[in-house]
Amino acid sequence: DDISLEYQLSPGSRGTLTLYRILNPEKVIELGGPQQFQNSDDLSLRQVNQYTIRKSNDDYYYGDVNLGRVGPGMYFAQLESNGSKSATLLVVSDLSLVTKSDEDTVLVYSTDKDGVARKAKVYLVRQGVTNEDGTTRSGSIYAEGLANDEGLTEFSKDTEESLIVAAKFGDS
Repeated sequence: DDISLEYQLSPGSRGTLTLYRILNPEKVIELGGPQQFQNSDDLSLRQVNQYTIRKSNDDYYYGDVNLGRVGPGMYFAQLESNGSKSATLLVVSDLSLVTKSDEDTVLVYSTDKDGVARKAKVYLVRQGVTNEDGTTRSGSIYAEGLANDEGLTEFSKDTEESLIVAAKFGDS
């Protein structure tokens, strides 16, 4: 399916939306995870496409750009307009995860888009945080495991931290 991104520009503005594939997506976790993410020279980016956006002079600030079909992977989309930049991450995957957890255990079920169990490599990831003094702590892998033939991965946990579940199977 085609992927579209919504954007916001001032009336009469022009902008450039550049889509990059992140060649080292594990660095996003080290840089704080999706919630704390900022672009960095540590990311290895390959430009996929660039789109010119022009807004008419009406009062309508929002629009969308069709990126077409994009293969599985992690992407960085950056909009530049009038000297300012904004960005978002996109994750395109054929892998689906169902997660259940309690105080001591996290159970993850991995399937493809058709519901077939997949032996995905599954990660529990600590989120990056900004401390009260303004310093940041990078995200880090709390645990990792390989799903069994039924697509299940079970983790024991001894933390009350909020953890992100991520997985990799092939290019997804």
